[in-house]
Amino acid sequence: DELHRRLKDLEDFVDGRVAYLIQGHPAYHWFSQIKGIGKENIGKVVAPIDIEKADTISSLWKFAGFSVEDGAAPKRVRGGGKLSFNSQLRSMCWRLGSSLLRA
Repeated sequence: DELHRRLKDLEDFVDGRVAYLIQGHPAYHWFSQIKGIGKENIGKVVAPIDIEKADTISSLWKFAGFSVEDGAAPKRVRGGGKLSFNSQLRSMCWRLGSSLLRA
């Protein structure tokens, strides 16, 4: 139907735009050579990171959910509490890491 077609066209436009923009990133050449990692997945990892806010690698790790707090990795808070990390970035890093191990 008409709605489905328009939504599909919008999705194709966004995917194309993300693919175009990610090619300008300095790490694109490296990422693009890894089997199983597409432009959309690269965008999902690169987009949420602001290197101006993460002045050290440990602050970037904390933002991505890979810090150590009290000897353990941070966990999801039950009951709707605020997370201390970006859960989508953490998931994408995990998926990309899995692809790197398989490559």
